[in-house]
Amino acid sequence: MPLYASSRWIVNGEGERVKLACVNWPSHLETLLAQGLDKKPVTEIAKKIVSNGFNCVRFTWPVALATNDSLASTLVENHFESLGLVEGIAGIRANNPIFLRLTIIRAFQIIVSILGGNNVMVILDNHLSKPGWCCQQTDGNGFFGDEYFDPGLWLRGLTNMATMFKDASNVVGMSLRNELRGPNENTDIWYRYMHEGAEAVHSANPKVLVILSGLDFDNNLGFLRQQPVEVSFTGKLVFEVHRYASSMGNQWESGNPNVVCGNFMNNLMSSAGFLQEQGYPLFLSEFGGDQRGVNVNDNRFLNCMFGVIADLDLDWALWALQGSYYLRQGSVDLEEVFGVLNKDWSEIRNSSFMQKVHAIQPPFQGPGFQEMAPYNIMFHPSSGFCIQKKTVRSPVELGPCSKSKAWIYDSQRGTIMLKGTYSCLKAVGVGQPVILGVDCSCCSSKWEIISDSRMHLSTKLPNGEVVCLDHSATNGVIVTNPLMSLPLFTLDRWIVDEKQNRVKLACVNWPSHLDTMVVEGLDKKPLDVISKKIVAMGFNCVRLTWSIAMVTNGSLFQLTAENSFKNFGLSQAIAGMQANNPSFLKLSVIRVFQEVVMNLEKNNVMVILDNHASQPELYDFLLVPLAMLGTSYMTEGAAVIANANKDVLVIVSGPSNITKGPYKILFHPSSGLCVNETYALNPIRLAPCSGPEKWEYTPERAILLRDTITCLQAVGIGMAPDLDIDCNIRPNAKWEMISASGMHLSTNLPNNGAMVCLDLDQNGVLVKDENAEIW
Repeated sequence: MPLYASSRWIVNGEGERVKLACVNWPSHLETLLAQGLDKKPVTEIAKKIVSNGFNCVRFTWPVALATNDSLASTLVENHFESLGLVEGIAGIRANNPIFLRLTIIRAFQIIVSILGGNNVMVILDNHLSKPGWCCQQTDGNGFFGDEYFDPGLWLRGLTNMATMFKDASNVVGMSLRNELRGPNENTDIWYRYMHEGAEAVHSANPKVLVILSGLDFDNNLGFLRQQPVEVSFTGKLVFEVHRYASSMGNQWESGNPNVVCGNFMNNLMSSAGFLQEQGYPLFLSEFGGDQRGVNVNDNRFLNCMFGVIADLDLDWALWALQGSYYLRQGSVDLEEVFGVLNKDWSEIRNSSFMQKVHAIQPPFQGPGFQEMAPYNIMFHPSSGFCIQKKTVRSPVELGPCSKSKAWIYDSQRGTIMLKGTYSCLKAVGVGQPVILGVDCSCCSSKWEIISDSRMHLSTKLPNGEVVCLDHSATNGVIVTNPLMSLPLFTLDRWIVDEKQNRVKLACVNWPSHLDTMVVEGLDKKPLDVISKKIVAMGFNCVRLTWSIAMVTNGSLFQLTAENSFKNFGLSQAIAGMQANNPSFLKLSVIRVFQEVVMNLEKNNVMVILDNHASQPELYDFLLVPLAMLGTSYMTEGAAVIANANKDVLVIVSGPSNITKGPYKILFHPSSGLCVNETYALNPIRLAPCSGPEKWEYTPERAILLRDTITCLQAVGIGMAPDLDIDCNIRPNAKWEMISASGMHLSTNLPNNGAMVCLDLDQNGVLVKDENAEIW
């Protein structure tokens, strides 16, 4: 220390690169105290930062902390009391009692010192002026001259903070302002005050890096292409940029991830990345997402972002460290799902996510690496692992990037050689592990970087089939699988990718349209185990079924999986899900459905969403009266889907075979009513015979609902019958017309063989009884 800017790199006094691998730790909210001191001792928190591979903390502060002496000199305990944070005080007393008797500014200084004692660098980030949560367009903290953003006070705060820490060797940088924004932002004022702020910091503490943010929530530095910032000093200027999934709205979820990732990279380079080409370090000072893994938009963004960080070898700061807040926007002890630590700060929230973080923490290039011959590593962003080969006999597989083999990619020949050998990576066949071979002239050893994201490697097998590098979902072995470059298109009779290579759908049906609206099997095995079984059996696609009611009926789609099971008395299913997928029980049925789709995506399984029925039930035949065959409903439905999501195939089904042959009705003479209501969520009941259901009485004695494969089946004495399948093999689906009148229908129960007849309860619902009325 100190650090310097040398071309696009941050370096030490010896000119060797120092990569910033930081985590954000907020101290800018109303409490003005670093989050988490009510959960764990501060020394333990500092050690967690180090043990998780971070070498730096972006430590946030508000202008008020450095300019309001009355506020800064308030004791932490008194300040918490004024905010009514009784539990926060109790937590600090248990974990960091000394801090209660410190002034707010002294507590801030001690935390910086403790980080230094653990060899953690600190970047002091002026997050806002008035303490609170950041950020909104019109919160008065956004731009110079806003209600709470006094430029003069801001400059004084920067000077005071820079002076306060000029002797702290671990304070290596100061960020002038977080996320400038709002209706008043403009470049002329930006140039004026960023110049003044940079000069103020450098004058007070010439040792620190001076970090400048852009406009539009720090998404835009593009205006610097035409007019660079002019400052009086050299070797200290760094620019920062922020990126979240929300930077591109919901495009990650609604669009093709590869296309969106390509657009994202282009946007990043045009709005900020060009500064590296101009000879400035670029610091990605905020990026992050929901670390629970339940947000599709965040998951896809992060897979792309990790790849971009590795490719550009950016300096970065993850948002965020904290698992909770003392107080945020009026909520006490609010959990931070973007946080590395869990809510009680005891454990890492998501070890799989941290594996990806660990992969980008070490430097890959820059000053100090020139003495080594360049080579490539093959990084897999969605897992955080790299391709390696441990021994001569071991397969090529994924493993920690710290143990990655060195590879040489010859872009002219298209070969990927293992450095120091004559061996190259070769494809053998679909679903087969790749090998290292010495014949590198064959087509299957020539690899092309493809897709908009440039994160796919493809080759051609001797038979001409295009395959891509993939990994086995079960053991991480590198295999080749057919190119599944989404979105898909139709070309004549074929389904193809965007390069017009055929993609064959080899799907398996997985129902979620039945009465419970919960995807079948989650009571038997963990979801990820089921997905991996699908892959292991060679399927590349799932046709996942759903009912209209699940996404339109508020009372149904808000129903939790547990309550849905309870509605049908499925206690064993609840117990099974508790054992295999316990977190799903409290989720809504639509949320469980989304979780399944996301898990299939994680396992590289395509999904076809099939509207199987309107009400949750068994059958999916399109029953269309002959008079309606000329209507345009399918055309309208196709247009609705295409407008909502242009990237998906629109699959249209036809009507069933419609005949005018004879049929039967089920008539109840003593009431004058017929069976004509058979909706899945309701019991079978009687209603006027003006519109009866049509039935077929088969030679096998089954009573089939016409134009379906479902039939009437007995369940138990006094219980309503079901419509179910397997009509020719189940004894409880075979009905005899008995009694001298021939007006009773009887069958045998499946469990004990007892004979029962169709009957009615007091509500007109069909039941089975041993003494039935005439039918």
